[in-house]
Amino acid sequence: FMKKNKSSDKNSNRIEVGTLGKVHGLKGFIRFFTVYEELLYPEIRIKLLFDFEKNSFIPELVRNDHHKGLFVKFCSFDDRTSIEKNIGKILYSFAEEFPPLPNRKYFFFQLHGIEVFDSLQQKIGVVSDIQKLSQYDLYEVTTLKETKFYIPAVPEYVQNIDIGQRKMIIQNFSDLMRL
Repeated sequence: FMKKNKSSDKNSNRIEVGTLGKVHGLKGFIRFFTVYEELLYPEIRIKLLFDFEKNSFIPELVRNDHHKGLFVKFCSFDDRTSIEKNIGKILYSFAEEFPPLPNRKYFFFQLHGIEVFDSLQQKIGVVSDIQKLSQYDLYEVTTLKETKFYIPAVPEYVQNIDIGQRKMIIQNFSDLMRL
């Protein structure tokens, strides 16, 4: 879920979400290489923009073929020929389009740059990267002294994350520094 966001347009809230690959079949399905695996959830439907075009599209249908990947179909493109011109285009969306995720999960762009404080409200640094591990994520924190350390994204260490305030509270900080 937390692959690094290659780019986001700083002048707007535009977030890169993936790239379109080859067309699949005759009905207008196209391969979608996503930056965020949460977009595979069938209940998530966000508006997508092709490159920097103004028109947005909501995928009509998302199909996850575990052997061949993720395929999307847009209602504006009814056949193979109409979607082919979009091969290789980057898809963007806006931050406000992303729904909240369940179970203390967040999108990369929501956590990148968030300020990190200890349980005494002393600022430690900012989240500078996120590594996806099989059991949990690992938040890389760059401290005020430009050193780095990692926080396992588990309740034992992450006490609270407030996306609106751009603030993460960690606990057991001394334990982390001994690891």
